[in-house]
Amino acid sequence: MIRDRGGLLLVTARFIPGGRTALTISCGVTRQPRRWFAGWVVVAVTIWATYSAVLGSIFGRTFSDNHTLAFLIAFGTALAINVIIEVVRHLRGRAAASGPRPAADRLDVVNVSEAVVTRKSIRAFLPTPVPDATIRALLAGAARAPSGGNVQPWKVYVVNGESMGDLLNYLEGCDPIEEPEYDVYPSGLWEPHRTARFALGEQMYGLLEIPREDKEGRLRQFARNARFFDAPAAFFTFVDRRFGPPQWSDLGMFLQTFMLLAREAGLDTCAQEYWSSRHGAISRFVGAPEDEMLFCGMAIGHADPEAPVNTLTSERFGVDEFAVWI
Repeated sequence: MIRDRGGLLLVTARFIPGGRTALTISCGVTRQPRRWFAGWVVVAVTIWATYSAVLGSIFGRTFSDNHTLAFLIAFGTALAINVIIEVVRHLRGRAAASGPRPAADRLDVVNVSEAVVTRKSIRAFLPTPVPDATIRALLAGAARAPSGGNVQPWKVYVVNGESMGDLLNYLEGCDPIEEPEYDVYPSGLWEPHRTARFALGEQMYGLLEIPREDKEGRLRQFARNARFFDAPAAFFTFVDRRFGPPQWSDLGMFLQTFMLLAREAGLDTCAQEYWSSRHGAISRFVGAPEDEMLFCGMAIGHADPEAPVNTLTSERFGVDEFAVWI
């Protein structure tokens, strides 16, 4: 109570005989910060002195023979001011409570660790729409990702709603595969990375019940990338061709930040380097200039809880396999 409304109490107490003494003791007993207390005392004394001087100069003669009435008017005025302030505080508090609560105030919000653990590449989405305003807010948050020298090399093109339908129709008339502008994986991938990649593929196709000998089935699943796995929204991340590896690492931090914020918002994602093999079609559709290079796409939506493929959880190397203490 004192910490929340102590400033107003300190000001009001200046007008009550004995009030300031009682409140000063209370502040000491409850161990209120000295700097906070001293600041409000200065404010209270200034208001009290100014108020007394003004009231005395204007009404001094009027109440020279009736000190009791003068006290009651002075105290009543101070009390009325305090009541008005409290009413305003109450109304502002009700307005804030009725509005949308920030994420930090929601009981169901996930923490960073939960977002990291629950983030996964979703390969089957529900058709539930994602508002543009939500994507805009997530992008604004993701823009706080680390960036060397604050150069912020990312360029994003969003497709959602009608533009998503237009893109899917447009892609039907384009070449299904183009020569990628960069290698998603280096040639001759070595161990243990080769085995990690192979194991993930076997896990995924196992959940989809598509055996290795079913080449057409696996190609059909791969082609679902072109529909963002039915996600209702997506964006493409481009980077200026003049940027180098450090700025590409900035893109990774930007994308990871977006995906974690999406989890906080109750959304799911799938980062897709598949689109490096459709770079020409995508660049033409979004109107990207020649000096911008497509890095990847990002499917955005709500995971289909009934899809077996969404139960896939990739295995990770143990800390002792990639970290060395010196």
